Amino acid sequence: MNILRIAYAPDENYVGITIVSMLSILENSEDEKFEFIILHSGLSNNALRKFEWIKNYKKCNIRFVKVNREEFKNYPSVNWVTTAAWFRTKIPELCPDCEKVLYLDSDTMVLSSLKELFLTDLKDNYIATVCNPETGYFNSGVILFNCHSWREEQVFNKIKNYVEANGKNVKCADQDVLNVICSSRKLMLPQEYNYCEPYNYFEYETMKNPKIVHFVGPNPNRFDCLHSMKSKWNEFAVKTPFYHEFISQNIYNMIKMYPKLKFDEFKYSTLAKIGIGKMKVKYELKAYTQQRLINSLKF
Repeated sequence: MNILRIAYAPDENYVGITIVSMLSILENSEDEKFEFIILHSGLSNNALRKFEWIKNYKKCNIRFVKVNREEFKNYPSVNWVTTAAWFRTKIPELCPDCEKVLYLDSDTMVLSSLKELFLTDLKDNYIATVCNPETGYFNSGVILFNCHSWREEQVFNKIKNYVEANGKNVKCADQDVLNVICSSRKLMLPQEYNYCEPYNYFEYETMKNPKIVHFVGPNPNRFDCLHSMKSKWNEFAVKTPFYHEFISQNIYNMIKMYPKLKFDEFKYSTLAKIGIGKMKVKYELKAYTQQRLINSLKF
């Protein structure tokens, strides 16, 4: 099989969890060869050096691709999505030697070989991705790019033109635009390739055996991540030299947030006692969530 190419677009704060995601790929590989493509607009030398660890852990190639952030300065953004999210829309142009590239958000964890995914026949589709079976809308955190079709049909220019004409109406940054541009040129992947919680449209078998887990919401290195598979992510994280950094940051954040969490737990518990019907259930759930967050310091 040819080299499997996987792209990420981390900023300085996401380097650690990106490397954990890369490690999960290598740990679940068979005989595949990998090249990891790191899209960035100016990571520090210290951040770039951290990627050397993964190369020494298991043989793989890493390609650093510098992206001009200014090109995207007027593109719409939201609080939880950085400008770097737009970098993925230019992967085929930035990697002209590639036919297929799998883009992954940094907050992903791979639990199976990716060989079968890369054997997917994309035909003339621009991308393959996991879609909501009812609406067809897809999350842009896991995308297999058909680089040939993307370049040949100048899809990036279509995205650019759409943003210029409709930017003010875009609510979820690049994800909304990709859903429009690729609406009729996307191949739907099985749901296990982008398992998210708490979305309720995943089938039972997907929940039992996901192939790619996507930690939407709090990142998996944070104490307030309550994802059911966080403990599995920790199994990979503890193998890296960055685990102590995750713990230190969690302790700092927990100390800072502990008083508010305790107050909220008391508030919601009290409201649950005096509430009735749906309001009682609502506050019981909120109190339970606060208690889980307090207990989650056991990283």
